[in-house]
Parts: sequence; C-alpha cells; structure tokens
Amino acid sequence: MGNSLGVSTPTVKRYVDFLEEAFLLKSLHPFSWNMQKRLVKTPKIYLTDTGILHHLVGVTDLNSLAGNPIIGSSWESFVINQLFALKKSQIEIYFYRTHHGSEVDVVFTKGLKVIATAEIKYSNSPQLSKGNFLAFEDLNAPMNYVITPSSDDYIFKERIRICSLKAFIFNYLPAL
Repeated sequence: MGNSLGVSTPTVKRYVDFLEEAFLLKSLHPFSWNMQKRLVKTPKIYLTDTGILHHLVGVTDLNSLAGNPIIGSSWESFVINQLFALKKSQIEIYFYRTHHGSEVDVVFTKGLKVIATAEIKYSNSPQLSKGNFLAFEDLNAPMNYVITPSSDDYIFKERIRICSLKAFIFNYLPAL
C-alpha cells in the first residue's frame, strides 16, 4: 500500500493506526494456530462507515450501488462492523487465509478454540469456493455460516448453514 501511495510502510501504519483510533477504520487480524500452514499475516482493513466508502466511489443511491463492483466489499464491511458491535466480549473475531488458497472471512474463537466461521456473500444464492471448503476443513469449526443479505435459512451441507444477516444476528450469534 505504501508504494501505491508513495509513502513508506511505517507511515502507512501510522495513518492506519490514527484512522483506527478515530474509529474510521477497523482491522481484522489473521487467525493462526497452525504454524505449519503458510498464512497471510497482513490484517484486513475495513471502513467503519460504509457511507464514506460509497461517497468516495461516487455511489449516491441504492441503484448506483447495485451495479457497482464495490457492492461485495461494502456488504462485507457492513457485516464485519455489525459482528464487532454485537458479539459477546469473550468472542474474538479473525479472518483466515493461507497462501495455498484456503480462505474464510470470519473466524469466531474463544481463546484459541474455533467455535464457528462465517463467509460473507452478497448473494441470496451464494457459491462457495474450493478455498472456502479448504478453510472449513482446516479450521474444523462445529458450524460454518454463509451470511447473505436476505436468503432463506437452511443447512447447505453438513456443518454449513446459509442464512441472512438478520437470522445470524438474532438466532446464531447469541449462541456462540
């Protein structure tokens, strides 16, 4: 990121730290418990106000958002912000990605124990990637969720539930 902006890495880190302290950004850190996996170690950064993101890319209404390539990132940021705001204090949230392609957007833990994962999709008929299935296998969570804007709530495969954000927040997040 520093090269793209023409500044040093420590400067970017200072800017990100400042924006986090101002509650404009939220960093999601990678989950790592298996040192034999080659994990991505750089945090994912989310804007805490998706309205700022929409303004920066020229989205002025719901119709212009619907056709914009940032809709998936915007939805993911919105969901991450909701999860941080509503989770129990003893639950930690991370993401998981390896250099071999395993990837899931959210890992819920209590200590080092993975209690659930969630993949965030802006589709009510989501498609999971091979990397998602590899991550589910790597992490071996009791339940893996796919959070969508407004899909029906159903078991997709063993230990994989597809549900809307509302269903997840009211029915499943409290049980974690």
